Amino acid sequence: MARRFKLFRDTASRVHRWNTYLPDDPKKAAIYIRKRRQAKLLLSKGQDVSKFDEKYLPMELGPFADGEEPLGEFSKRLMKELEEKENSVSSK
Repeated sequence: MARRFKLFRDTASRVHRWNTYLPDDPKKAAIYIRKRRQAKLLLSKGQDVSKFDEKYLPMELGPFADGEEPLGEFSKRLMKELEEKENSVSSK
């Protein structure tokens, strides 16, 4: 359970960074925010958002983000990376 929580925490952190990202340039940030809001509004109405780049679409945690699915190869590699990162930080 604790191992799967690490996966969940990492996934939730990525989703949060994705959804709160803003470009450094104020003009680009304004355009980015406007397009994100348009995409979010269209999604809430159930309309087509295929004209928007993926970077403007909000990311959500999937149904298996809590770690209930069997660990696939990607999850196993991610777990190994997270454990190595945690071990390197704790050994310093």
